[in-house]
Amino acid sequence: MMSLRVKVVILVICLLAVYILAQYLRSRYYVRIGIGLAEQAVAYEQHPAAPSARILVIGDSTAVGTGATTPQDSTAGLLGRDYPAAEIINRGVNGSRVADLTTRFAEFTNDEFDVVLVQIGGNDIVRFTDYAALEQNLHTVLAEAQRVGK
Repeated sequence: MMSLRVKVVILVICLLAVYILAQYLRSRYYVRIGIGLAEQAVAYEQHPAAPSARILVIGDSTAVGTGATTPQDSTAGLLGRDYPAAEIINRGVNGSRVADLTTRFAEFTNDEFDVVLVQIGGNDIVRFTDYAALEQNLHTVLAEAQRVGK
C-alpha cells in the first residue's frame, strides 16, 4: 500500500502535467490567432494628388498595424486621419527585427521624407537578439532614418 506522501507526490505530478499541457495548448491557440491576424493585416498607406508632406512608416507588425480593427486604426492610419494631405508610405513587415531594417531604407533617397516613424524592437526582445548586434543594427537604422528623413 502506498503511503500518503507518495500519493500526494503523484497527485502533484499529475496536476503539474495537466497544467503544462493546458498552457501548451493555450499558447498554440494564441499563436494561431496571431498568425491569422498577421495574414489579414494590411499596411495603411495614403497617396493624395498633391501631398503637403511625406511620411515613412517602417518597422515590424506594429508598423503594419497587425491587430488593429482596420488599417485606419493603425498608427499609420491615425496619422492619415490627422494629416489627410500627407502622403504616407508604409514599409512595415510582420516579424521584422532591427537587423531587417538596415537594408529596407535602400529604396529611398536622401531627405525624401518629412517624417520617418520607426516602429521596431518587439521581435528582438521575444527572440533574445544579441544585445551587441542589436545596438549596432539600431545605430545603422537610425542613421538610415536620418538619411531619408528631414
